[in-house]
Amino acid sequence: MRALAQGAGTIRQLGRNDMALTNLRGRTVVFDGNNHRWLIVAVIDHANPPEGLQPPLSGAHPAVVLLRRDWEFLFDQLKSTHAVGQYCERVAGEPLELGTEPLRYYELAQADAETEPQVLDGPGPTISAPLLPLAPVGSDDLAAHYMVREML
Repeated sequence: MRALAQGAGTIRQLGRNDMALTNLRGRTVVFDGNNHRWLIVAVIDHANPPEGLQPPLSGAHPAVVLLRRDWEFLFDQLKSTHAVGQYCERVAGEPLELGTEPLRYYELAQADAETEPQVLDGPGPTISAPLLPLAPVGSDDLAAHYMVREML
């Protein structure tokens, strides 16, 4: 698949030489692409994708291939770029038929919900909790959620 090859090529390019990048505050940061974990996410925008298509995910880097509607589902459900990235990292390399990402999401969310909480090492009462919510994030109080999003 060309999108995965393009992602691998971009990662190779980023790892060739250190780059000096300047942020909007004028601070220059040296970026070494070899000191990062990389994940390729290919989003396919297709009005009528073929049924039963399962893209091959073999390669040097973990990868996920999603339809655009599945990508939008993940953002609607998790409401966070970071959370969607974590989800993609969790499922990377696991082949899946295009268009069935919501099913995989809910299977993982249900498994998370059924897992017994565990006490974690650290200061204070820290316990584990489900990683993926069954209901969309913020759905318990949409007015408050939208107010916070608007302020940010």
